[in-house]
This record gives sequence, structure tokens and C-alpha cells, in this order.
Amino acid sequence: MIASSDHTESNPAPVSPPPVSAPPTCVPCRKCGQPIEATDAFCRFCGTQQRVTDPLYYHPIVILLLAFLVLGPFALGLVWRAQAMDRNTKIALYAIITAYSAVTIYAAYKIIMIAYRELSVLSDIL
Repeated sequence: MIASSDHTESNPAPVSPPPVSAPPTCVPCRKCGQPIEATDAFCRFCGTQQRVTDPLYYHPIVILLLAFLVLGPFALGLVWRAQAMDRNTKIALYAIITAYSAVTIYAAYKIIMIAYRELSVLSDIL
């Protein structure tokens, strides 16, 4: 009779291959246009910072508030200097601020003309 052995074959657990990472995507530098990795903070060719972080006053809502309350058409400079805004947002803000400024200037003109008429009538009476 053949003796059975207590020998058990060990089946190693299946080894999963290491995760394959996607190759980094290349994007052009904002200044020189050379291809750099999308995760780079600075261009390795010209040194330009790639991640754009504008100060708070370059945010579209803040620009609108400044235009409506303080700056008027002078806020257009903030619109065009904002680097994080896309072109369509800049065009929309430009249109809104220009229209608001035109209406405000026209309203001021009308108020001045009414005041002038009233003062001229008062001047004629005296």
C-alpha cells in the first residue's frame, strides 16, 4: 500500500501586475509653447509659472461688483488682465460692463439736463 503523505502543494496567490500609469500628457507652455508635462508647475525651458492663480479682484463676480459700485468702465482693465478667465467670460463681462456704463452715463446726462432746465427756469423767475 502506498502511504499518503501529508505533503500539500502550496498554490501561490495570483500576483497582479503593477498598475500601469498613464503616460503624462504634454501641454504647451503658456509663454514659449514648448511641450511640457501637464503636472509641471513651471516650464523647464523658459521658467514661466504654468498654474495661473489670480488675486481675488480678478474673479468675475468681484470685477462686476467693482464695476457697478466703484470703477465703472475702468474695471475693463481688470477683465483683460485676468489670466484664469477664458475668452468667452471676458467677452461677456466686457459687454455687461460696457452696457452698464453706457446706461449710467446716459442717466447721468439726463439728470444733469433736467437740473439745468430747472435751474434756468428758476433763473428766469428771479
